[in-house]
Parts: sequence; C-alpha cells; structure tokens
Amino acid sequence: MPVLLIVALVLALLIAVAALIFALQNSVTVTIAFLIWHAQMPLTALLLIALGLGALIVLLAALPWMISGRLALARARRRADRLEHERTTPPASPEPAPPTDPGAGKLPN
Repeated sequence: MPVLLIVALVLALLIAVAALIFALQNSVTVTIAFLIWHAQMPLTALLLIALGLGALIVLLAALPWMISGRLALARARRRADRLEHERTTPPASPEPAPPTDPGAGKLPN
C-alpha cells in the first residue's frame, strides 16, 4: 500500500474521530430554519449530517478528475500494449512481385 494512501486514511480517520467526539459533546437540541422549513434536532445529528454532506460534496467535486485520470490510464495502457505488440511482432514480408514475361518488350523477328 502506498505511503501517501496510508497517511491520507489515517488523517481522514483522525478527522472523523474528532468530529464524532465534538458532536457527542454537543448534544443539545437546536432549531433549524431553512426557507419555510423549521425543525428541531440534536446538534449531534446536525453536525454529523453536515460532515456527511461535506464529504459528499468533496467526492462529487473530485469525480471528474478521477474519471479523466482513469480514462488517461486506460489510453496509456492500450498504447503500451500496441507498442509492445509492434515491437515483438516481426514485420510482414512484402508481397513478391509478379513474374515478368521474358519476351515482353521484344520485337518479333
């Protein structure tokens, strides 16, 4: 496993644990208003929902980059396979020229 991936996973885990601890310590009920919608919910739930929505937004923002990277990798692999095939396959021998008539071009006696 690459070191950068391990560091990213550990960092993500630490952020998630810190957010969970923060949410659990702030469990009072709050009133939420959005346009004409009003609701009451524990601050814990609100913070966890906000954390989940933030993660979803990051994923959606990174999706085009991830897809283009995978497409570029697939193109590079196909090109490498084609070049390897060309390198290992001997060139085809040219078609032999049709035999010429030895009497062609001579004038009759």
